[in-house]
Amino acid sequence: MIIYEQPLNEIARILLKLEYLLQMCDHHMRRSEPWDSHTILIAICDVLNLLDRPDLRSKLSKEVQRYISTLGRLQNSPDINQPKLNSLLDRLNTIWQQLLSGNGRLAQVLRDDEFLNGVRQHLMSPAGTCSFDMPIYHYWGTQSAATRTTMINYWYAQLNDIRELNNLLLDLIRDSGRFEKLQARSGFYQSNLDPFLPCQLIRVALPAHIAMFPEISAGRHRLCVYFMVADFQRRPLQSTESVDFELALCVI
Repeated sequence: MIIYEQPLNEIARILLKLEYLLQMCDHHMRRSEPWDSHTILIAICDVLNLLDRPDLRSKLSKEVQRYISTLGRLQNSPDINQPKLNSLLDRLNTIWQQLLSGNGRLAQVLRDDEFLNGVRQHLMSPAGTCSFDMPIYHYWGTQSAATRTTMINYWYAQLNDIRELNNLLLDLIRDSGRFEKLQARSGFYQSNLDPFLPCQLIRVALPAHIAMFPEISAGRHRLCVYFMVADFQRRPLQSTESVDFELALCVI
């Protein structure tokens, strides 16, 4: 199955983009070629750009606090695994305290790094890190794999708290939804959403052998999914066939 996800609020969008960039780092950190190092630095710079909003720390702390409040109401439920719930609440409380006690923007240590700042600035223009535009970066790329790896590991370690927060919140969001088998007639599915329930994420699962992909459109009141025939040569068109798929609404 291929799972397609559509975030319904700003925090969910940021979390999914962070996951994408951190997964890119994790993949290329298994190798030590100069181009792998280059890709990792681009991803780290993109993470910093994504975290640039000065109010993001406050927004994340309020979101974590909301999850703590929501899950805390389950502590007296007999159907809940209480040790697991308490462990989860402890992790959320630790992350919440870290967000509250921090100063400035997230990953401030990396923002203070002169070398990374230079790379970020040059990445704003096409091929901005080429040898004649940024000779120090060209010199860095010629260093031994051990030297580059040591520096990259240090930079990436500064994102450990953010990675833990991101993984935990996305796990909570995704686990709050359960897939339901549905059918889209003539390649189209529509349903109403409860405006009083905070749906963070819509997930659509399709069998990998089906040459289609969903285009998901959702607002506060309504969800629409258009199933498009995959075509890499011309503009994709909506399927005219009925499509069996699975849908999960992630509400927490």
